[in-house]
Amino acid sequence: MNIRAIIIAASIGLSAPSLASAQTQPAGAPLSFSVIEQRLAADGFRVVEIERYPNSVEVKGYDRAGLCMEMHLDPRTGNVLRRERDDDCSRGGDDDRGRRGRRS
Repeated sequence: MNIRAIIIAASIGLSAPSLASAQTQPAGAPLSFSVIEQRLAADGFRVVEIERYPNSVEVKGYDRAGLCMEMHLDPRTGNVLRRERDDDCSRGGDDDRGRRGRRS
């Protein structure tokens, strides 16, 4: 194999992951519920309910301290727009994943 073939093979290999992620999450597209939930879980947040609205995603669940919280997130970045304590996290437990009102 010559050096040119090695360089081409390496460049294809390096660009493949970025192409795959671009296909699954187009630039500027709203984040999927699973991506939002994974990001929150990484911060110790347990999602109970998640709903999509035109300009935000509303998430209810428990923070690291076990407090029931409601958050409104930017649907494209996942940044927290508003966060406040809530008192009705227990209402979403009918299905096996513990969520109600999940809309995509």
